[in-house]
Amino acid sequence: MEESALNDNIQEEQQKFKSFLRDHPRKSVYINKKIRIDYITAGESHAQKLVLLHGTLGSCEIFWRLILELKNEFHVLSLEAPNIGKLDQLLPVLKKFFDEMGFDNFAFLGTSYGGFVAQWYAHTYPEMITHLIPANTFTDNEPLRKANLRKFQVLKHFPSFFVLKFFKKSVYKDLETYRSPTFQVFMRWQLQRLSKKALVSRLNIVLEKRKSLPHIKKDIPILLLMSENDPLIPKKLQDHQKEYYSQAQTHIFQNNPGHFPYLTYPQEYAHVLSQFLKK
Repeated sequence: MEESALNDNIQEEQQKFKSFLRDHPRKSVYINKKIRIDYITAGESHAQKLVLLHGTLGSCEIFWRLILELKNEFHVLSLEAPNIGKLDQLLPVLKKFFDEMGFDNFAFLGTSYGGFVAQWYAHTYPEMITHLIPANTFTDNEPLRKANLRKFQVLKHFPSFFVLKFFKKSVYKDLETYRSPTFQVFMRWQLQRLSKKALVSRLNIVLEKRKSLPHIKKDIPILLLMSENDPLIPKKLQDHQKEYYSQAQTHIFQNNPGHFPYLTYPQEYAHVLSQFLKK
């Protein structure tokens, strides 16, 4: 895409994003009177329920294009993970949040960090999950621990500005690589919203030492969403996940989708998801 055409498309997408933020403002609830969870909802309350949980650098707005594509079919709830750095403490808080929202039976899509959390949630509360969609994520986090734990343990003790600068560098690189207007608009906005506290709490869970994920004690339909060129989830982890969920459907996004195909190819993403959930 030529630079001038890209800039025109970005400006148009910015207007759409501003409209989305206006029409779908964040709301908040407090769990146990002190843990704040921000969220966005869209769609009719009687429709099939779909929960979306972002990755390490995300927020509840990261799925904005997906929400616009799906809100006429589903009751969508996109939440922002609270700053809890231990999975066994996070899961019951999420359970109380979903109870509060009236989401007692729902499809759960989690991407990256959110996908790891979603898989453990489905194992812990299988009676609540109608469909599970682990997206651009992993089932076994041990290889990530070995590769990144020491660096993370050092980095998290640095001042906020240094930690944020480190993560912003990767986003700036992605802005050069992925020319999708949707990706460009959201990531430029999100760069201003990153916080060390959120990043550290999410990475604590990604790199937490855990036993292997037990198989879910319920026959839940599962769709694995992956990218052919995911820079953060190596093929080894993708292959392990496909072996672990041997009966699952798998969709692999092509043509340079990166780690965020719901931003680089939102319409294809929504179509694949919709077709799976309608079965």
